[in-house]
Amino acid sequence: MKRKNICLLVSLILLTSTLCFAQYPSSFTILPKSSKPDFISFLHGVQAWGCDYSYNGKEIDDITPVDFACKYVETEMRKYLNAALPDAFPFEWDRALECTYTSYMNIKVSILARDYYRHNWTKAWRISLSLDFYAMLGYHYYFDIPEFIVDNGDFSDHTLYNTLLSKINNLVIHYRSDKQLFLKRIMTGWKEQNLKKSYKDGLLHPSEGIYEATKAHDAGKLRLGVKQDNGSLYLIYLGGNILSFVSTIWTEGELKGKLETTSLPNVYSVKWINSTKEPRTADSTFESNFMQVKFDNEDEIFSLLID
Repeated sequence: MKRKNICLLVSLILLTSTLCFAQYPSSFTILPKSSKPDFISFLHGVQAWGCDYSYNGKEIDDITPVDFACKYVETEMRKYLNAALPDAFPFEWDRALECTYTSYMNIKVSILARDYYRHNWTKAWRISLSLDFYAMLGYHYYFDIPEFIVDNGDFSDHTLYNTLLSKINNLVIHYRSDKQLFLKRIMTGWKEQNLKKSYKDGLLHPSEGIYEATKAHDAGKLRLGVKQDNGSLYLIYLGGNILSFVSTIWTEGELKGKLETTSLPNVYSVKWINSTKEPRTADSTFESNFMQVKFDNEDEIFSLLID
């Protein structure tokens, strides 16, 4: 899949997500919302990065002709990222990776390498880079590194590292507003305060209550409200467990999921919206003050805080 299809792909996903909840109470409202994270917060979401290669002006699939150039760029990028973000998510470098659409955020490095020979005919490289920082959410930063010369095999030359420091420290970074998606919020009208009051006034369903995940993630424990509204059970986002660089797209009271009854008691089919607002399906059970949400490859257990 080509990068130019990212917006189309994500738009289809978000449209699917919206369609999943097409039938919701009239008290719910849809708010189009978009937020732009700062670049450093954005970097903390990186999970994968990869390269395109051009050698003497021609795109190539085999990295052998530019092997040193590639290793040099990888070394310098690691040096910068480790210095700038020592506590960030561990970076994964995959030379065969075109891009990873399922990751929260990716770096795409396009390397243009040209042969160059010094006056004494020692081999060197003219290297220029185009760096794209993009995410499934549509946030997109980019900047170019002007051409510089590095002697073949000389990993002690830190021209690229110093250039990255200079550019990023001086914020010479461009933001692609045309790549920004407008992510919809489905606001339920329910927040923790009025949920607690409604529960005290009387439960409409025995599974209603405020639940908190038993396991903490990057940004704390996910907290959800379960509320029956217009005959259906909904999961309402109350706080926690949203990665810092996407936290601004979630606010208290947003729809997090819908619970649909099955033929089994206390077992539900869940239409779930994940942290990057992609639709997922899951199964859920309620038992002894616990709610368990079962995805294909993981389970999330929530304990009842208040009923």
